[in-house]
Amino acid sequence: NGLEVDMTGSGLLTATGSGKVWIREVAGDMRLDKVTSTVADVALESDGGIIDGNNTDGADILAMPAISLSAASGGIGDSGFIETELSTTAVTSAAATGNIKLRELTGDMLVGLVSSSAGMVHLTTDLNLVAAANTSVADVVGQTGAILVATRGSIGEAGGLELRSGSGGTVTASASGMVWLSEVNSSLNILSVVSTNSR
Repeated sequence: NGLEVDMTGSGLLTATGSGKVWIREVAGDMRLDKVTSTVADVALESDGGIIDGNNTDGADILAMPAISLSAASGGIGDSGFIETELSTTAVTSAAATGNIKLRELTGDMLVGLVSSSAGMVHLTTDLNLVAAANTSVADVVGQTGAILVATRGSIGEAGGLELRSGSGGTVTASASGMVWLSEVNSSLNILSVVSTNSR
């Protein structure tokens, strides 16, 4: 079940391990300083939301094979991006009731499932934003929509990045390379799609 903590006030979470780092905030929000696993996964669960406690552009989470984030009654990075710095093959998964805002600082973001049941999903990466597994099920679920940014790469690849954006949700996508999206459940309501160097 992970290591359970109960941080009050403006306290920040700092954790470093050589194995899996699994921490659960039992009451309220989890405010991150920096969480690092040098060779394994990072799993963070919060009764409330998960917040960038420093509100800076530095990495909040560093991990190798995967990260898993869960916010039972709030958002993840809602008031400011949660920044990650992951290995080239690491998979990013997140679930929240509120908005989810994640930024990968170096390299690709490989999406397992990032899902907001009542909010939007905003994913930004330095290079490519792609599905970890090329299947027909949704990789990104945003009830009120999604914003996807690949600063120096592409969004999706052969088979596309699968979305479920909600009946009234809109999708914004921006990349320097290709943009390849697929809506799996309803109409794809596009607000803006921009590819500066491809299609």
